[in-house]
Amino acid sequence: MSVGSSLCAMVQLSLLWCFCPPSMAQSKVVSAPRQSIVRKLWEMEVPNDWVDKGSDQYKTHMMSGDGSKGFYCATWKLESLVKDSSEASAIQKMKSAGEVGRKGAKGYHWEKLSETRSTASGVTRYEEDYLDHYHRCRTKTLVLISHGFVLRADFQDYAFSTLKVSNAVFDPLITSCRLR
Repeated sequence: MSVGSSLCAMVQLSLLWCFCPPSMAQSKVVSAPRQSIVRKLWEMEVPNDWVDKGSDQYKTHMMSGDGSKGFYCATWKLESLVKDSSEASAIQKMKSAGEVGRKGAKGYHWEKLSETRSTASGVTRYEEDYLDHYHRCRTKTLVLISHGFVLRADFQDYAFSTLKVSNAVFDPLITSCRLR
């Protein structure tokens, strides 16, 4: 499987959960003890009740204990992701994969909430945030590029109620996520 097709497959799988989410209770803002997830190329802190749904050294899928939230994370070598090894090309490829996934979501109407790009301390950071109000599904993507590696994390809120509730879960995850 090519890098491009594996990227599109990952994005489509992460968005598929929005279309067919597991049954869940209404999500709440809860401050929970955290656990560190450490992989070969990255690390992140997640609440203790989050469960690994399928991982290896390059990709990870975890879900909250109540099934209302989750994330998919994968890493690539920059040179294997884009021919010119440029960060701009890698970000464009990630944006395109997200667009393909959202367009494949028949009946969904995604509103872009935000899109940001910055570089600091040798790390390029790209984030995009989308919401489907009718299906109460939010997807937020984080891309980190540093030292020739690319990380893409897709955070999913399958029971979106408000940005405050969703951000209370996502912000600590996104803030703690880093390439090693």
